[in-house]
Amino acid sequence: MLKRIFSFTVLLFVIFCFGCAHNKNIKSSGSVLKDSEYVVVKPVLEKGDESSGENVKCSDGKTVCVAKDVLLDMSHFETDGVYTQPAYNRIDRCTIIIPLTGEGAKIFEDWTSKNISKKIGIFVGGKLEATPEIKEVYSGPLVIEGEFPRLVADEIQKTIIAKGKP
Repeated sequence: MLKRIFSFTVLLFVIFCFGCAHNKNIKSSGSVLKDSEYVVVKPVLEKGDESSGENVKCSDGKTVCVAKDVLLDMSHFETDGVYTQPAYNRIDRCTIIIPLTGEGAKIFEDWTSKNISKKIGIFVGGKLEATPEIKEVYSGPLVIEGEFPRLVADEIQKTIIAKGKP
């Protein structure tokens, strides 16, 4: 399990270094995420499938097309188990780890088993935070590696926990 978390964390770090990562100024052309969907995961669509998605501009100027349908949302997370930890590459930045429910783990495992080499878009507060490539079948937890300063990561953690309570 720890090996999977580490390999997925390494994968996300590589994506953050070379792809569309942490961005506070992303605008979506299309529908706006509902407030109740603080963290969502959507498949990134490949060329030719864009008609069933919505475009999201990244800070590097690239446009990513994500599915309109959500793969995972707040109902698929064990929000009381959310935690942050220092990013392995920078002590002043944090990673956010969100455990999945049994249903969320099953959905994610099923989807990743059929979509190796494809990407997912992880949105936090309506902003695209990561677009990692799926390298293996994975059932969680959801690891958002990145450029979150400690205070921002802690605030995201508190918000996820608060929004997950009935």
